[in-house]
Amino acid sequence: MKILSYLPVGYQKVTDTRDGSFFYQVRYVCNVVPHGPFVADPDESITEIKLIEPADYKQYFDWGNIGARIIERALELKPILE
Repeated sequence: MKILSYLPVGYQKVTDTRDGSFFYQVRYVCNVVPHGPFVADPDESITEIKLIEPADYKQYFDWGNIGARIIERALELKPILE
């Protein structure tokens, strides 16, 4: 996808409970357009690119309460991108 505009939604510190190691994830909301037809994922874990309505995201992935807040905040920021 080609990114036309973007804004940071926020970040999250992710801690591995086994050894205490951690890393940070940063989330963005973006306006995008296809950058050409989907051909293939070299890692073969992605089989298609599909644009979905944000309200329907749980049909495709569910990140629990944190994910719900990420989507909620992204929708709050979306009008700024347009």
